[in-house]
Amino acid sequence: MNKILKISEAAAIAIHACAILGAEKGRRVDARTCQEFSMFSYDHLSKVLQRLTKAGIVRSVKGPSGGFELKRDSSTLYLKDIYEVIEGSMMLEQVPFWQGDMLR
Repeated sequence: MNKILKISEAAAIAIHACAILGAEKGRRVDARTCQEFSMFSYDHLSKVLQRLTKAGIVRSVKGPSGGFELKRDSSTLYLKDIYEVIEGSMMLEQVPFWQGDMLR
């Protein structure tokens, strides 16, 4: 049971990027700085940030004082929201925890 939850590298990047942006509340963070904190590939991080922007989780501001910031308040942002931007809707398999006829 060493790996209960497996996520793709893109989902990990999205979660880390949102955590970094959330920690810098009120300040824009450029992609290069975000990459330095996360140690992921700059190109992959940029693509993930574009997807988060398109989904409305992150705001992108262009220009010399531009960068990225959370568009949504961090108190209303859930890991599931970030995960689903990258991986799609979570489909939970309906498996009953307890099956009564197991005792027969």
